[in-house]
Amino acid sequence: MLSLSAGTLLERRWRLETPLLDSLTIHSLVSTAVFVGSAAVAGRLDPPATSGFWWAVAWVVVLSTFGGYGCYLLALRAFGATGASTLLFLTPPTTMLWALLMFDERVGLLSVVGMLGCAGSVWLVLSANGRGTSIRGRRRSSSTRHAAPAFPSRRSPTPTPRSAPTRVT
Repeated sequence: MLSLSAGTLLERRWRLETPLLDSLTIHSLVSTAVFVGSAAVAGRLDPPATSGFWWAVAWVVVLSTFGGYGCYLLALRAFGATGASTLLFLTPPTTMLWALLMFDERVGLLSVVGMLGCAGSVWLVLSANGRGTSIRGRRRSSSTRHAAPAFPSRRSPTPTPRSAPTRVT
């Protein structure tokens, strides 16, 4: 979470315009380097040859990387850092419902109260953003108080003039 927060803040500060697929690729390569380096240092570089291990790897790649992190990057671009961070508070209720559906985990009364609290808090922040101004449809910049251009691009809407091609005879 610390790396995710730091990356979010740096991206906002540097105003990067990296396409979504490029961002996913960069983050995946950095994560791969960290985990392969850790495994090499621990002397456990050989992966298990079981089908269960490779199924788990595929599961994590598809759901966590493309699903979770891809959705986070889309939310970051659509809602800004505050909106995306707010949506992260829906992770525990989503995990609880997933465990209920997939593993038939029991959901207690306190869990339901917590889920409703998370959902209500997220709704309050996204609908009012603490000032009565909706953040849906526009993104707030962390470095300024003025609204930034909406998703997906932060480029200037004014086209750059180009000179007409010259003909050589």
